[in-house]
Amino acid sequence: MLFDTLFINGVIYTHDPSRPRANAIGVNAGRIISLDDELPATHFRKVYDLGGAAVVPGFNDAHCHLSMVGLAELQVDLRPSVCPTMEDLLAAVGTACADAPEGAWIQGAGYNQNYLDGQHPTAEQLDAVSNGHPVWLIHNSRHMGVANTAAFEAAGFSGRRGAQAPDGGAVPVDADGRAVGLLQETARALVTDHIPIPSVDDVAAMVDAGSRKVLPLGVTSITEPGLGAPAHIGHSPTDIAGYQTARDAGKLGVRHRDALPDHAAPLGRFR
Repeated sequence: MLFDTLFINGVIYTHDPSRPRANAIGVNAGRIISLDDELPATHFRKVYDLGGAAVVPGFNDAHCHLSMVGLAELQVDLRPSVCPTMEDLLAAVGTACADAPEGAWIQGAGYNQNYLDGQHPTAEQLDAVSNGHPVWLIHNSRHMGVANTAAFEAAGFSGRRGAQAPDGGAVPVDADGRAVGLLQETARALVTDHIPIPSVDDVAAMVDAGSRKVLPLGVTSITEPGLGAPAHIGHSPTDIAGYQTARDAGKLGVRHRDALPDHAAPLGRFR
C-alpha cells in the first residue's frame, strides 16, 4: 500500500512540546501519519521537497462569516487593485448589469472612495450603467454602501425621496432632497432589507466560494459567529440549510464551529 504524500526538507512546527520541530511530514487521506523518518519515501506516491520552507498548523479564524466572505467573492470585484478609477468601477458594474437576467440585483464589493479622489459613486452614475437593474455596492469597510435609483425604488423610495436615516445612520441628500446614493451604517438596511433573500443553493455557493478564498491563506478552521438570524448576526434565514447543503456536497472546505442563536431560523439540518 502506498500513502498519499511525503513533504521533506522543511522546518515543520508541530506545536507538540515533546517534539516541537520536524523535517518531514507524511500525509494520507488528509491526515498526518508520520514525522521525519518514521516512514520512508518509498511508502508514498508523491514526495515534495519544501526547500527549507516553514510549515505551521492551519490557522483558526475565531470570528469568520464564511458565507459573507463568499458573497464578496461572487459579487462584482470593486477593490482598488481591480478598479483603480471611477471609470473602471462604473465599467465593471455596467458589464455585470449587461450580462445579468432581467430584474436581477447587481451587487459589488470592496470599493474605497479614498482611491477614487475621495468620491463615492452616486446613484445617478450607477443609473447610467445599470440597464434598469437595482444596484448595491458595499464599501470595503462594510459600514456603508451606495445604491442606485432602481434599488431605492425597490425599497419603496420613489425618486430616491423620503429615505429617513434611522438612529446611527446617515442618508446624504442633494439640494432637491433626493438621496445621492450613499447609505451609512444603520441606514444601509433601508435598501439591503429589500434585496431578495438568497436561496439554499445560493448560500451553499457562498460557502464554497468562501472556503476557496480562505484555504489558500492557511485558514483551515473557523468559528461562524451566527447563522440563520439576519436581523442580528446571521446572513440569511437560509444559512443553516445552505451550510448543510455545502457540507453534504463536499464544498465546506474548512472545519467549523457554529453559533446558533435561539432565534435562528430552523431551516434544514446542520451537524
